[in-house]
Amino acid sequence: MGAVTALPWGRELTQRDLESLPDDGHRYELLDGVLLVSPSPTPLHQIAVANVLHALERDRPSDLRVLIAPLDVVLADNTVLQPDVLVARRQDLTDSNLPAHRSSPSRCCHQARNASTASPSTTGTRRRASRTTGSSTLSCPA
Repeated sequence: MGAVTALPWGRELTQRDLESLPDDGHRYELLDGVLLVSPSPTPLHQIAVANVLHALERDRPSDLRVLIAPLDVVLADNTVLQPDVLVARRQDLTDSNLPAHRSSPSRCCHQARNASTASPSTTGTRRRASRTTGSSTLSCPA
């Protein structure tokens, strides 16, 4: 059994807390200081993501990059998301993420949502993230 990472109680989690978590294959995100852990995607989810990726890559301007998860989009110290597909200006990307201070209206995030894993909390999470990032949600049947 591996080491257990202890997270603080009584306060919002931050990007620093998120970075302390193990690289264990889970998808960890923060929304307003709350840790979100997503299950592995389904094949149908991955097909939807691949279709969006190919469509965007085919027609993207040369100054933009189309990337897929996992890649952190840092919206605030307490909000770090990993959209399924991300479009960003090349100069806005760092070696590790897309930081909030480099965000721009040209950024586009797509989150494919599987109906079998969607909960009221994650649906609200994605809705709030959509307002913040200009993202859209693609729903996939279960």
